[in-house]
Amino acid sequence: METTAHAIFDHGLSETFNTLSSGKIKPRFLPSDAARLILANVEKDIWVLDLPLKARLAAFDEAESWGVRGGAIYDYLHLVAARHHGMEKLYTLNRSHFQSFWRPGDPEILHP
Repeated sequence: METTAHAIFDHGLSETFNTLSSGKIKPRFLPSDAARLILANVEKDIWVLDLPLKARLAAFDEAESWGVRGGAIYDYLHLVAARHHGMEKLYTLNRSHFQSFWRPGDPEILHP
């Protein structure tokens, strides 16, 4: 039986908490329930990706050439982290956010 590694960029934990507790999806979770849900799943099933300082700073430096400015840096860093760790797929609720800076060879951007 083949297993699949699931991973999340560390900033994605905060975004997940925001999505679960803000009411962007239904049902809206209480913050304490959202925290427990994330903890329970991260501890057993998800690898948390970091992005070394040099890779993060390189992403900032190349951002302009990819049309990344302002808040788009957060989505871009998810892609940079996935690329850095050799991930094949990146799942997001907002595929369109990645269209302008995705390039051939990057992880496939998918909606869950």
